[in-house]
Amino acid sequence: MNRLALYKHQEQAIALASQGEGYVATTGTGSGKSLCFFIPIVDTVLRERPGGGAKQTRAIVICPMDALANSQMEELKRGGDERTDVVQKYGAEPPEGTLSVWRRRVRWD
Repeated sequence: MNRLALYKHQEQAIALASQGEGYVATTGTGSGKSLCFFIPIVDTVLRERPGGGAKQTRAIVICPMDALANSQMEELKRGGDERTDVVQKYGAEPPEGTLSVWRRRVRWD
């Protein structure tokens, strides 16, 4: 199995997340900030649903640019499986049909 080589800021953020602590990652463009939060999100999803039980993990990811949102959505979809649902919305108005998808897939407790 290949081990993912992480930068120090990624290791620190993931360690804090695993302890339930909050954190802010501030590094340069292209330094892998997204992995600081995507790895803990995906890890939690996979741990909570090993046998395909009820979906429990929810995450809202806010991106400052459509291009970044699009590339991150593609990476999440490519790396996901039947345990994950990826729903997106960006811009001032949601793409046609997005709200109905949210209502079907997301429980707002």
